[in-house]
Amino acid sequence: MTPTPTALSLSLCDYVIIEEGTGKPSLIGCLDRLIVPDFPSPPRDFALAAELTGGRGRGRIAVDITRPDTGESIPLTRADVYFRDPLFVVRYRTRVIECSFPVPGRYGVMLFVDGEVVGQRTIDVEPLGSSS
Repeated sequence: MTPTPTALSLSLCDYVIIEEGTGKPSLIGCLDRLIVPDFPSPPRDFALAAELTGGRGRGRIAVDITRPDTGESIPLTRADVYFRDPLFVVRYRTRVIECSFPVPGRYGVMLFVDGEVVGQRTIDVEPLGSSS
């Protein structure tokens, strides 16, 4: 894909609800921190929503989480994307199913299009009872 798109937003939340009729997304329960009872954490579902612009043509989206202790990339999801022109905004959303975090720490959530990082954010995963 040329040019590489840019992420206008990237959010993690409990749910994305799409309004009937207008198609407007509502992000419910936005999060940047998870408190879990133990490690590895019990599997957790959550949603990822992003708005992308600046691309042209077809591309491949990938979402990975990077572990803080090893730097290892944990693949979450893959999907095709299409930009009809560089001003078009693609509203990408996906449901991450049964994601387990092996250790406490700050994880990097990376959004790629055709192998290029276009957006990122962090999520802090902490044990229940931590003082943060």
